[in-house]
Amino acid sequence: MVSQDAWDDLWGSSEEKAPTKSSSYNSVNLARYFQEQLLRSSWYRGFGVVNIQALASQFAKWKNVVTADRLTAMIDFYMNTADQRGNAPGWQDFVYRRDQLLSALLKSEEQEQALDNYELRMEEYDEEAELAAYFERRKS
Repeated sequence: MVSQDAWDDLWGSSEEKAPTKSSSYNSVNLARYFQEQLLRSSWYRGFGVVNIQALASQFAKWKNVVTADRLTAMIDFYMNTADQRGNAPGWQDFVYRRDQLLSALLKSEEQEQALDNYELRMEEYDEEAELAAYFERRKS
């Protein structure tokens, strides 16, 4: 048993290096989802194929940075937003533009949330009460 401890000290324990498993984050299924969305998109002209293994490998590396839901939203955003794609859209372009997509998606979500908050405030806004309060302040 002492030799195993020395081995672990030198090379590291295999138990320490085990990646965390997540039932909701399946990189192969996410890569297949990308392929399905690519084939369904109206702008897709059949150029290039999706290398499922390579794309799944990239998605697995992103696991610590991006959740499965966020990655799915990034895929949808990429497919539906023309200015987020390059001259040769496809899986490699998607991988290359990860940071740009994530930033643009977060900005888009913030804008949607701000608009929702504004609409909610406008629903709650009582114009007559505000006008009456304004005239009351002007009188004094």
